[in-house]
Amino acid sequence: VQFVMIDTVVLSGNCHVEDSEEELLGNQLLGPEDPELAGAQMEWIEATLNASTAEYIVVAGHYPVYSICEHGPTSFLVDNLKPLLEKYKVAAYMNGHDHCAEHIDIGDGVQYHTIGSAHENNDDTSHKDTIPSKALKFHTGVGKGGFASVKVDASGMTIYHRDGDGKLLYTAPAILPRSKRN
Repeated sequence: VQFVMIDTVVLSGNCHVEDSEEELLGNQLLGPEDPELAGAQMEWIEATLNASTAEYIVVAGHYPVYSICEHGPTSFLVDNLKPLLEKYKVAAYMNGHDHCAEHIDIGDGVQYHTIGSAHENNDDTSHKDTIPSKALKFHTGVGKGGFASVKVDASGMTIYHRDGDGKLLYTAPAILPRSKRN
């Protein structure tokens, strides 16, 4: 398993508006403040994914690629990162930012998991119409936070969503190794 951690704020821009309480949604982000730095990171991401020999790659960043929760999907990541996740058969993309727990599978071979409920769960689903209706596999916005765990065994890689006390809330379908996926 290879974990690739990326800086989605560098890629997409900051959601916090300077000198304001306003926070931009994922489709409102203005793009990178430093396009050269963002470009260098995108080159690094592609080179890292291309060189990987791991059977499972998990990419993680702060902003979601897809989310039905309060901040919604991040346009820059959908347009620029998602094609790389597909091309290199990334098993899962994990993110925080939205204070909910969700699993989205749009059918591109990548599982999208929001694990942003560490200290609170928000039941907002205002962006549910931004994904195909059957793509949402799990969502919760209740309880006192939560986290996820990952297990790799002979059946594949499985991601588990848990509440703040560790109680199992959801088990995602096992992901096959890269060598066994189309």
